[in-house]
Amino acid sequence: MGSIFENSKPAQDDTDSAEMEKLYAQIGQLKVENDFLKKSCKKLGI
Repeated sequence: MGSIFENSKPAQDDTDSAEMEKLYAQIGQLKVENDFLKKSCKKLGI
């Protein structure tokens, strides 16, 4: 019976891995936007 539950675990890991990649991509995008806004504000003296 243990093998029944073990088979569902890798599917969850794949889902978690895909979700993690999506979140890391979003973090990267937000970092770029944040850096751009900081630079723009500095140029404008805000």
